[in-house]
Amino acid sequence: MKVVVNACAALCFASATQAQDYPKGPINLVIPLAPGDATDTSARAIADALSRELKVAVVPVNRPGAGGALGTGQVVKSKPDGYTIVLTNNASLVFRSILDPKTASYNPLTDLTPLGLAMRSPSILAVRGDAPYRTFREMVEHAKKNLGSVRVGTAGAGCHSEPFFGVWVGFFAPAGVPAEVTRALVPALEQAIRSPAIGAKLKPLGMLMDYSPPDKLLAEIRSEHARVQEIAEKAGLIK
Repeated sequence: MKVVVNACAALCFASATQAQDYPKGPINLVIPLAPGDATDTSARAIADALSRELKVAVVPVNRPGAGGALGTGQVVKSKPDGYTIVLTNNASLVFRSILDPKTASYNPLTDLTPLGLAMRSPSILAVRGDAPYRTFREMVEHAKKNLGSVRVGTAGAGCHSEPFFGVWVGFFAPAGVPAEVTRALVPALEQAIRSPAIGAKLKPLGMLMDYSPPDKLLAEIRSEHARVQEIAEKAGLIK
C-alpha cells in the first residue's frame, strides 16, 4: 500500500513539474513591422503586460519587410517550443499570402497556431474634395459605370489598406507547439490584452483592444481568406 501511495505521489509531482516547465526563460516576440509605428508601440505595451503575467521576459524583436511577411515567415520556420511567437496582422497573413505567395510562402491556416486576437485598427477611405461621389456605395457605382476611372493609392501590394478591410492583429506561435505552451500563453495573453491599462494605451494610437480566443481568431482568418481569395480571382489578380 505504501509503495502504491508513494508511486502516485511521484506521478503527481512529475505532472506538476511538467506543467511548470514552460516558460523557463525569455520569450521572443517578433514584430514584423518597423519600430515606432502604432502596432509596434501597442505590441511592446502588451509584451510588458504579458511578461508580468508569465513572470519571464518577453522580448520584442522587430523583423520588418515585405509587408510583414518576412518576420511572420521567420516565426513559421522557427522551432515550435513556445519561445518564439509573433504579433502579426491580416496584411501578412491573408492579403500577402494570396497576392504575393512567392514572398509569403506559408499557409496562415496551417503553418501557425493562433493564440488570440489582440486588437483592431479601423481603415479610413479618403477621396479628393471634387470627387463625383460622397459615399462608398456611390464610389462603387461610379467605378462600375466608368471602368478604369477610379484609382486607389495603398501602402503597397498586399498591405492592409487593400481591399478596404479593417486591420486586425493577433498573436501566433509556430504550428506544432506543445499543449503546455498554449495552456500557459493563451490565458496569460487574454489577461494582458484585457488589462484596462492596455486599452488606455492603445486608444490614442488608433488601435482598439478586441480580444478573441484562438478558435474565433482562426474562424475569422478562414472567412477573410476565402473572401479575399474570391475577390482576387474575380478581379484577375491571381489565377
